[in-house]
Amino acid sequence: MKKKYYKKSPWFGGYSYVDLLIPGVTEKFIDITMNGYEKSIGQDFGKEVPGIFTDEPNINPPGGIKYTPSLFDDFEKKWGYDLKTNLPSLFEEIGDWKKIRHNYYSLLLDLFIDRWSKPWFEYCEKNNLIWTGHYWEHGWPNPKEGSDNMAMYAWHQMPAIDILMNQYNEDVNAQFGNVRNVKELRSVANQMGRTRTLSETYGAGGWDLRFEDMKRIGDWEYVLGVNFLNQHLSYITIKGARKRDHPQSFSYHEPWWKFYKASGDYFARLSLALSSGEQLYDTLVLEPTTTAWMYYSTIDANPAFNKMGPIFQKFITDLEFLQVEYDLGSENTIKTWGKLDGQKFVVGERTYKLVVLPPAIENMDSEVVALLKKYLANGGQILSFTEPPKYVDGAESNELIELANQYASQWKLAQSLDADVLAQLESPVIQFKNPEKAGGKLFHHRRVLDDGQIVFLVNSSSEDWSTGSFTINGQSVKELNPDCGCLSGYPAQQKNGKLDIAFDIPPAGSLLLFVGNSGANTPLPQKAAEIKVLKSVSDLQINRLTPNTLTLDYCDLTLDGKIEKDIYFF
Repeated sequence: MKKKYYKKSPWFGGYSYVDLLIPGVTEKFIDITMNGYEKSIGQDFGKEVPGIFTDEPNINPPGGIKYTPSLFDDFEKKWGYDLKTNLPSLFEEIGDWKKIRHNYYSLLLDLFIDRWSKPWFEYCEKNNLIWTGHYWEHGWPNPKEGSDNMAMYAWHQMPAIDILMNQYNEDVNAQFGNVRNVKELRSVANQMGRTRTLSETYGAGGWDLRFEDMKRIGDWEYVLGVNFLNQHLSYITIKGARKRDHPQSFSYHEPWWKFYKASGDYFARLSLALSSGEQLYDTLVLEPTTTAWMYYSTIDANPAFNKMGPIFQKFITDLEFLQVEYDLGSENTIKTWGKLDGQKFVVGERTYKLVVLPPAIENMDSEVVALLKKYLANGGQILSFTEPPKYVDGAESNELIELANQYASQWKLAQSLDADVLAQLESPVIQFKNPEKAGGKLFHHRRVLDDGQIVFLVNSSSEDWSTGSFTINGQSVKELNPDCGCLSGYPAQQKNGKLDIAFDIPPAGSLLLFVGNSGANTPLPQKAAEIKVLKSVSDLQINRLTPNTLTLDYCDLTLDGKIEKDIYFF
């Protein structure tokens, strides 16, 4: 075994990446970069200069596993035994490998937070700045870039993610279409009382990205929890590699640039609506991140590691399509800000009546177990989609099995998301009728205001309609139109202090409603949404206005007398 160093790279200006786990490195970086900013624009901090953006800081090792000079001392101080003599267990399934891997990635998370996140958070707090930016969130459950992205978000004034591409994909490591990416962000923001959440969006969407695509991608992010859109990106020039480096460009290079205000205004209005009030949900779903640590290896990950990601991903994606309201829970965040309020489980500023253990969870950290023990003793409720986890801090333990037996009436086991289970997960405020039959890809977001609620419905399908209805507490309903900033009546049936509201949403469509606590609803006839396909007034003609100075992307290749047509040059 030998120590490797980061190589020099054009990505870092010809230098190598730094080890963010060395004490003082972050503080030195802040000193070097921020001194100049303080002198030149420091008077504008918190005003014209609201904050700082960071892009994908990580602890990804240049070799097999992450090493930092204080690693072995820090490990023994935290866990009470020597990591050096147990290093093979990080690669091979020998010794107490699950415990050692869990303990190792747990320590790396502590160091990453203490030596990178906290110094930046504290600097920004002191200087009236908002720290935003994102990590390598779509790599979960792989811990090599950082052990737990959710835990890192807690140390940003405006936590953020990155959603690229224009292909909807629900896989565990996808971006657009990956429910977990955005739910992690929104959940931590709820728990930490953060009003705004940012997403770096549209990069690698392609030069052919349409306004419809922008709306579809942005709506999907917003309904899941983003409320600040950061367009990726604007090129000064598109010569050379830039033409193909994560296009498009939000600039004069685009033929649609002069019309982009319509999209910008739409998302500005949506940002205002979805950063108003609070998202208050009763259910907390634990994320099985610490379970992943036990099974990960840079040489050959255990099959359990490869299975757990897709299992958890499907579970929470199903919860979304069944319109279940929930927050995700990071064990690290729970350890730091978790407490009890009688029978309620509290994480920061959010209170939950039900804790859900998802399929694939096999481990819990000891501090979380201790909190669950008190929670159950107070009468708290757990709904588990798996047998009680058999590991605590990565070590085999009967503690959770005994807890489940002791509180059998409160620790309920579920086999699937059937009707009886969904009844336990259903919100007392809003109930969707047969959501599994709505069609399309329907998501909803609900926010509580002093005088009512905001409900945002989105159909992320590019082909199918979403049609259905829901019942919600309230007395009146209005439609808010982010296209024009207009307000209008919306049909609903009033009954016993509740409203029955139907919807019919086209592909890539959305519906924003305000449900008031008072007033009388104006009866309006329900009508199906209409879409008109506008035909061109004349045949499309393309003329070359100037010589083509851009690289030709396609060519015909003649090789040994054979012609290959229309080959993409790259």
